[in-house]
Formats: sequence, structure tokens, C-alpha cells
Amino acid sequence: MMHNQEEISTLYIMRKAKKDYFTRKFEKYRQDYSKTWNIISTELNGKNQVRQITKIEKKDLTVRTDPKKIADEINEYFANIEKQLAEMQMANSKQPPMTTTTPR
Repeated sequence: MMHNQEEISTLYIMRKAKKDYFTRKFEKYRQDYSKTWNIISTELNGKNQVRQITKIEKKDLTVRTDPKKIADEINEYFANIEKQLAEMQMANSKQPPMTTTTPR
């Protein structure tokens, strides 16, 4: 993703402002561990909310909405991803895949 200079500058300014804000907060409550942990907890709770997956669309465009079927699809994906990546690598590689030999 390409960012123009204005987006990069805005992102830099926002990150610096956030860093400065928390530096001041932590400095202010340096001796109060309870408030320090409250600041950390408040910040993390806003980012670590669990999001429920309510539907999933497969490559063949079928849509699953049943929670058990969604879980099955996700499990199948992760169970097979290593094999799929290996097949893609072999297809894109000019060299044969590396094999492991056991010494005699």
C-alpha cells in the first residue's frame, strides 16, 4: 500500500502525540501503580475486544452463518494451509522441493 507524504506526516504526528500523551500520564502516576495499571488496562481493553464472526464466505461464494459450520471452515483452513503453501511454493519454484535424508 502506497502512502502519500501527507498521510505519512499525519500518521507520524498522531503516533508522536499518542506517545507524548502516555509518557506524560505514566510520569504523572509514576509512584501510583494502581493508576498506572488502570491506564494500561483502559488502553488495552479498547483494542482487545472479542469480535464475533457471524458469517464466512468461501471461495465458491457460498456463505456460512451457522457458528458450528463457521468453526469447521476455519479449522479446515488452518489444518490445510501448510499443505497448500507447500504446493504453491513447488508450483512457483524452478527447483525441486528440499528432501530430508536420514544418515545411514
